[in-house]
Amino acid sequence: MSDELVTLAQSGAGVIVSLMASDLWSAFRGRVVALWSRRGGESAEEQLDVERDEVLASGDAGSEWMAEGVEAALRLRLARLLREDPEVAAALRALAEEAEAALPDAGGRGRVVNTINGDVRDSTVLQGERFGDVHIN
Repeated sequence: MSDELVTLAQSGAGVIVSLMASDLWSAFRGRVVALWSRRGGESAEEQLDVERDEVLASGDAGSEWMAEGVEAALRLRLARLLREDPEVAAALRALAEEAEAALPDAGGRGRVVNTINGDVRDSTVLQGERFGDVHIN
């Protein structure tokens, strides 16, 4: 699987979890189900409903790890789906772009997207949203 598809699976899972935690889920749920329906086998709707319940429950004290677990499971499922059917990539990209535009800012901040192009083997690269004091030796 190419690095691009791995990155797409990672970002797609994050977007889906963000949607699950928001009021926008009902507007995007059908499109997410449609992605899973390409694979067949499992009951996409029921599984996504269970996962959304887990994401919503992660707001309870001590259960933040549940949303992280859902995101990890979604990453794996998306990676498998993209490996089996690379044409899913276009649908997932479109869904992610539309969702990212629709999702409200987190605390007034926009969403952060980090991209590296080119060879960075002989360089130091930092990716993130905010950094405190950074010292590189």
